[in-house]
Amino acid sequence: MKRPAPTAGAVALGGVFAVLLIAVVLGNRAEPSGELPALAGEPQVTTDDARSSAWYCAEGTSDPEGRAAETVLITNLGSGDVGAAVTVFPGGEAEPTTLEVTVDAATTLPVPVEEVLATPEPGVLVETFGGDVLVEHQVRSGDDIAVGPCASEAATEWYFAGGTTSRGAELYLVLFNPFGEDASVDVSFVTDTGFTEPERLQGLTVPRRSRVSVPVHEEVRRRSLVGTAVSARSGRVVAEQSLLLDGSPDVGGREGLAVSLGASAMAAEWHFPWAGVPGNEGQGVAVANFGTGSAEVTVEVTLEGDATLAEQTVPVPPRTVVVVELAGRVPDGVEASLTVRATRDVDVVAEQLAVGARGIATMVGSTQPAQRWAFATRGRALALFNPGSENVGVVLRGADGSELDRGEVAAGRRLGVDAGELDLPANAPIVIDADAPVFVVRVGTLTVSSGVIG
Repeated sequence: MKRPAPTAGAVALGGVFAVLLIAVVLGNRAEPSGELPALAGEPQVTTDDARSSAWYCAEGTSDPEGRAAETVLITNLGSGDVGAAVTVFPGGEAEPTTLEVTVDAATTLPVPVEEVLATPEPGVLVETFGGDVLVEHQVRSGDDIAVGPCASEAATEWYFAGGTTSRGAELYLVLFNPFGEDASVDVSFVTDTGFTEPERLQGLTVPRRSRVSVPVHEEVRRRSLVGTAVSARSGRVVAEQSLLLDGSPDVGGREGLAVSLGASAMAAEWHFPWAGVPGNEGQGVAVANFGTGSAEVTVEVTLEGDATLAEQTVPVPPRTVVVVELAGRVPDGVEASLTVRATRDVDVVAEQLAVGARGIATMVGSTQPAQRWAFATRGRALALFNPGSENVGVVLRGADGSELDRGEVAAGRRLGVDAGELDLPANAPIVIDADAPVFVVRVGTLTVSSGVIG
């Protein structure tokens, strides 16, 4: 396998302003190449013997005044055509609208939500019928684009770590209830200065088959770091978070859009197979402790090649969020992976965030390795990390099953793959099969993303 050049294609992070010193990954400025930005999270893809599967897309709008126009991306990784139904719920007493589509084998079908139903608060349900299918969605605000996975399950709890409500930033929490009964949730926040649970967000009703948007920047004002927790008293919801910067001097002149699907549980270990090619400015990860006990994490950085940096130990006080900076630790022009481990009996949530010259990016870390990973587009590069004690063989394939390349990821090491050297168009789906569980992310021009079949 050919590795990507370590300096030319990486995320450009020069001049990141201090209040957003949190690091890397999803969402970017629109590129003239037309390549789809990367997704984030770990969506489970349906198998051939599945009769149907449901996907839930929370963030995005479908009316001219909306903050982020939404397009659903349905990727068929199988050898036969697959049917799908896209249903948009406008909420309230209004009736939902459904569009039935066919997705050709080994392709991605974009479905603009406004072409199904124009509405300010669209909750989107995508049902697929058989086949290996991955569902993501793209949101756009002006020239800014972000792409993330839709959720394959609703949950009673959701967590985020990498938000900000600094002046010039808008942070939205979006809750989607696709079911027939109302849900009731409590929303709380941890910040760099402590904990808050706004009264109006306790017992918040998310009506059946509806979506609710919470402007976090109005609830928790002027905080450089914000972690979010959602806990359902009744029912289940899907939670996404979006971040918009307006380009004002308060955010260092940066502008952009990022979207994250939340984590449905806290964990003791989080993995980021690609931690960027740092210029020693703006690299790091946000770690949130939503519990009442003190937490402590170690941060292990594995460099491309044979080097590993000394572990860094960081305390995370109760009900706070801290940023672990990599600035000055990772050599310039060297790619790296990142592992965050809680060393006490207190689980945490870890999320990356980057602000670059041409966009911003966010992604919650991965907790579960898998033997099969898939992405809607191949991107610029792939980053693989092997958490095990044995070397792992990997095969890269097109969506039609054709073999593109094969290689090996050494035990406890990372491997970068130059996807541009593969015989595969940039906008074509790609599948990675491994002999044992590994972590994989796709690196775009300004993005890094994660998506797993399982």
